[in-house]
Parts: sequence; C-alpha cells; structure tokens
Amino acid sequence: AGGGRPAGGAQRRTPIGWISLGLTSLSAAGLYVLYRQQLALKLSNEKVVGSAALGGPFALVDAHGREVTDESLRGRFVLLYFGFTKCPDICPDELEKLSEVTRRIDAAQPRPGGVDAHGRAPIAPVFVTIDPARDTPERLRAYFGAPPQPPAVAAAAAAA
Repeated sequence: AGGGRPAGGAQRRTPIGWISLGLTSLSAAGLYVLYRQQLALKLSNEKVVGSAALGGPFALVDAHGREVTDESLRGRFVLLYFGFTKCPDICPDELEKLSEVTRRIDAAQPRPGGVDAHGRAPIAPVFVTIDPARDTPERLRAYFGAPPQPPAVAAAAAAA
C-alpha cells in the first residue's frame, strides 16, 4: 500500500497551488488599483476653463446686410444650423431638411396669413456660418440664391 498517496484516495494540495492562486489574485488586484489611479490622474489633468455661455445677446448680419439679433428673433422658435458656403454635400442636404421641417410645422399649425401678430413667421430657421471671414453677405446671397438651397432659411454671419 504505498505509492506516496494518502489513504482513501484524497489528494494532498500542494503549497504551490495556493501560492499561485494568491499571486494571481494579488496581481489582478494590483493591476485594477493601478488602472483606477491612472484613470483618476488622467481626469485630474484635464483642465476645464469656465463653462459654456449658452443663450444671451448676440448680433449677426444677414445676407442682405441687415442686423439679426436675439431681440429680433424673440418670441419665435429659432432653428439654428451651423455651416459654411464651401460645404458641397452635407450642408445643402441638411438645409433642405431644415426647410422641410419648417414647411411641415407651418402646415400642421396653420395661422391666418402664416404669420404672428408682428407679421413674422413663428419659426425662424437661421444658417449661421462658421467661416465668417469667407462667407460675406454677398457670398451668402449667392449661396442661398442658387438651387438647391431653400429660401425659407435666413443666412447670417457674425457681426463685425
């Protein structure tokens, strides 16, 4: 009856198995702690400068050289689209969608004459250029005067 096995067929667990399990667990825990520290360090290194200034007064110049301000749009739903006239593909498609949304809303909410008490449409879609140095009022007029740009969208650039 020898053979180096304990009686009853039970195997003896070696200390190497427990040591391996312990080292693996410690390594995994250490890697997790290191990951969390690196993540916290990365987040703490990001600098936040102020906060977004949403809303407030603004002044734009439309394609005809007239000033467009927050006051001139007050009381209306304003749909802003930011783009530029050198945009060959996406901008015309998105402007057509914007115009279609405006037409659908107008059709669903008919008003006498299609205007409010001040003679203005209650929805004001506005194209705001992100390239005001190049998108002058003349260029905006040319861009919106050529098909397929919808006439329902007012073009505007940052005021000088």
